[in-house]
Amino acid sequence: DYIPDQPISAFIKIFETEYTVLTKLARDSSDDDRKLLAQFLQSDTIKRTFILAFLAQGQKNVVDNLATKDNLSYAAVKQRLLDHDQEAPVEMAMETRHKRGKPFTSNLKKPTKVAKHLECTYCLKHFPSNSSGHTWKNCLKVRERGRKKKYASTSGIQE
Repeated sequence: DYIPDQPISAFIKIFETEYTVLTKLARDSSDDDRKLLAQFLQSDTIKRTFILAFLAQGQKNVVDNLATKDNLSYAAVKQRLLDHDQEAPVEMAMETRHKRGKPFTSNLKKPTKVAKHLECTYCLKHFPSNSSGHTWKNCLKVRERGRKKKYASTSGIQE
């Protein structure tokens, strides 16, 4: 059986070994039914159907996609599965990032933002020497003044 955490390439290697052993045992037998089984197993379509059936549980999307294409040979299906195996680590990395809540960012270099000159309008008016490096939204002096005003209004003290 295919284990979803296992690479498809490893599964294909095991599948081909087991399929070859089964075909050889059936072919070398003197039993007529086994000889018929050997002929059946020689079919490229049957081999393709078997590998897709074994992968169906763990790789539903991939198998559904390949099963609808009746004209594909076993070799073509195998190649597409191996190609998917190469793409899987990238998809897994994107899924892992998405599950952790971090947004997916492409590997393309984005232009870096030019640092803007930050200037606090409150400090520019009241403390001109300390007005750069921050804005009024994160100005400590504005917060301090707000706290003093709030304290004064709740305690009845005038500013």
